[in-house]
Amino acid sequence: TREQKQGQDSLRQALYTIRSALEKEVPSVLVADRLGVFLDRSALSYDLWNDDDIIDETCDGIFLEDLDNVAPVFDEWLRTMRRDIRQRQVIQAERLMGQADVDEDLPDLHRLAEVTLKLDPCHEGAARKLIDIYADRDEPHHARRVFEELTEALHQQNLTVSEKTREHFEQSIYTPYCFAEV
Repeated sequence: TREQKQGQDSLRQALYTIRSALEKEVPSVLVADRLGVFLDRSALSYDLWNDDDIIDETCDGIFLEDLDNVAPVFDEWLRTMRRDIRQRQVIQAERLMGQADVDEDLPDLHRLAEVTLKLDPCHEGAARKLIDIYADRDEPHHARRVFEELTEALHQQNLTVSEKTREHFEQSIYTPYCFAEV
């Protein structure tokens, strides 16, 4: 039928657009057959670390950033994938922060907390870690900035800072330093 032919042509055009965008970054990540279109997950990386074992500063980028508004079904799938990837990255960062040795891994802990807040600006555990680090360095202005940015991010989501985080902030600014749990 005519509608079926139009649908096939639209799908072919959408696949061409997607493949063209993907081939620039990651060749052969898209797999298509008569039954569906898939991403080769083994060709994708969700890792927070680059090949040099340093935190990847681009890890907070948006997955397939140039492919918005391709087709409604694809756009919904893309939103779901972006949420899934972001969630996996935050979980990985939380795990790494929990494993970090405060005395030996302080620079990594600092970067992990910052990256976590880039990935999820409302992450109170990462904010508490940064507040602790700045309080330990006797940099209360930086701790206050972290708290204020967290407060604003939560406010934008119609949320408020938890009492635990508020008390932790006040205690870390006005009393001797102690590391928070994530």
